[in-house]
Amino acid sequence: PSLLDTELIQAAEAIVRIIDHGFEAMRRMRNDGNARRGKGTQLAILTEYDVQNMTELVLSPIVSLQREPFTVQCQGVRRSADFALTNGRLILELKMSMDRSELAGGLKDAEGVLGCYLDHPGVDIALAILAVAPNANADKNAIESWSEVRGDRRAFMRVVTIPEAILAAS
Repeated sequence: PSLLDTELIQAAEAIVRIIDHGFEAMRRMRNDGNARRGKGTQLAILTEYDVQNMTELVLSPIVSLQREPFTVQCQGVRRSADFALTNGRLILELKMSMDRSELAGGLKDAEGVLGCYLDHPGVDIALAILAVAPNANADKNAIESWSEVRGDRRAFMRVVTIPEAILAAS
C-alpha cells in the first residue's frame, strides 16, 4: 500500500507531516554527538532550494514524485510546479520565509500560483507548504484557513517551522 492510496486530501496532509518531521530530524542530527563525527553534519536550510532538496529526500523513498514536471503561465510569468505526485493530480509548491516581509510576499505568490495550478488539466489538489523561520511570526491559523475550491478541486496552504538550529548552521 502507498501513502497515495488514500484520499488525496489525506495524502497531502500526511506529506506536510512528513516534511515537518524531516526538519525535526535535521534538528536532532545537528545536536547529536554521533552525527557530528568526522566532518560533522552538514545539514542546513539556507534557501528555498534547500527546502525543496530536503522535501525530495524525505518523500522520494515513500512516494513517486516528479520535480518541476510542468510549467504554467501565471499572471504573465511562466512558473514551474516544484513537485507533482500521482501523475500530476497533487501539486506541491514550496516557499521559504525568513521574516515577516518575506512571508507576506510568499503568501501572495503562493495564492496566485496555486490558483494557476488548479487551471492546469488533471490537477486535483494544489498544496503550498510555507517553511518559516521561528521569527517570521506566521499566523498559522490565518494562513491555513485560506483555500480555493473549484468543484472537487482544491488549493490550500500549510505552515511548517524550520528549527533555528538548522537555519543558523553554516
